Amino acid sequence: MKLTKKTEIIILVLILVFALFLRLWHLGMPDMWIDETTSSLAASKIIEHGVPRLDSGTLYSRALVFHYLQAFFMIIIQNDFTARLISVLFGLASIVLAYFIAREYSKPAAIIAAVFTAVFFIQIFFSRQARMYQMFQFFFYLSIFLLYKAKQLNSKKLLYISLISLIILVDTQIAGLVLVPFYIIFILKYFRKNYLTLIIPVAVSLYYGLGFISSIWLKTDVVSNYLEGYTNFFSLTITAYIILAVIGIIFAFYKNKELTFYLLIPSIVLFFGLIFVKLFGLRYMYFLFFLIPIFLAIFFSILYKKYNWIILIALAFALIYPSNLFFQYNYNTIIKPVAVNFYDSTAPILDYKSISPQTLALLKDKDNKLMVLFQSGPAWYIKKPDYVFPFSETGFAGRYPTYNNTDYYTGAQFTTTKPSSSFYLIEDVFSQSKLTSEEKSKYDLIKTNCSLVEETKSLKIFKC
Repeated sequence: MKLTKKTEIIILVLILVFALFLRLWHLGMPDMWIDETTSSLAASKIIEHGVPRLDSGTLYSRALVFHYLQAFFMIIIQNDFTARLISVLFGLASIVLAYFIAREYSKPAAIIAAVFTAVFFIQIFFSRQARMYQMFQFFFYLSIFLLYKAKQLNSKKLLYISLISLIILVDTQIAGLVLVPFYIIFILKYFRKNYLTLIIPVAVSLYYGLGFISSIWLKTDVVSNYLEGYTNFFSLTITAYIILAVIGIIFAFYKNKELTFYLLIPSIVLFFGLIFVKLFGLRYMYFLFFLIPIFLAIFFSILYKKYNWIILIALAFALIYPSNLFFQYNYNTIIKPVAVNFYDSTAPILDYKSISPQTLALLKDKDNKLMVLFQSGPAWYIKKPDYVFPFSETGFAGRYPTYNNTDYYTGAQFTTTKPSSSFYLIEDVFSQSKLTSEEKSKYDLIKTNCSLVEETKSLKIFKC
């Protein structure tokens, strides 16, 4: 079957409509995981002040482009739904990008890549987060693709657009600095007459470089554990897809060796760089999942030319059988819309929405003092706390998020002793798990003679 341009466009639009439906379905229902509340707070402060100035007085300068875009969608209503809308749009943009990248291999590959990206479970879940990781994935591969097209078309315009994409990428997530050496080599090799464009990748490196270096961890045992953790997720969750995608990589080299190198080399470098980063998190390697639908599509498109309808049946099976239509857990694709978050132990979710209306009213009462461990969640869902018990969210001792001797996110007073006046205390399982033995002893003293008001799956609320 030959695809006309009009047919391609119609199919792509239908895919995007279905993808939008899957991403918008009960978008505001699941509780945010902890970093989502931080981003949402930053965006709300942009609406309030014009800049992301938190209540402590500090500027939350991370991912500025993302948070301004997030704030745009929150101007009228500030809630979980509007805070997540920006990621939904970048999720749709990623589908379009996958389509155009795969189209460099073939038209059928483009359509199949768009379909797989639209329903791939991890793509959907990250497209429903009020955090910058979907945006990072999009700009990482957009930058690479624009470089490739700039060479193919000998286009200075595309090179300039790619450089803008690089700036946004590194602003979104500092790991984007991995692409800088590729840009420098690329410009020196293919655009020597435009050597002044080297200023941009060099300037980006100098501006963000110190923060990048400070994130490196060199303990060999930690490196080994991280590598095992990341690869286990791949192998245990989507084994069949990975096997087919690896075969697709072989086919991709046969069809377009240059573009395949462009896609793979920076991705591999960044992936292995992640095992030296201090913190472990699925969200850091998430960007790699973009390649799986593309190479799956190439695998199926090559076989389609020879086996035609047999491969279409196999493709339908690969999309539908491992979906949530048949499996409640461990599915690879989402065909039936979901109203939950992906469970990720490295991105803990605290169920503030499960607090009863009566208890919530007590916590929100301006006359009642509030003490918390984790800060931005209560500030987003309830109110700015009065006291914060200091602990390290990263697990590294002594690294409290402070500004002017107050809590970095809320400006609340730090205390390791029991306040003299009565107060409500919100205890969450995430924060408790991070307390050192010394911190736990001090915290237990604060809880002495406090009465339990309410308990949810991840929270305990005390009156002290």
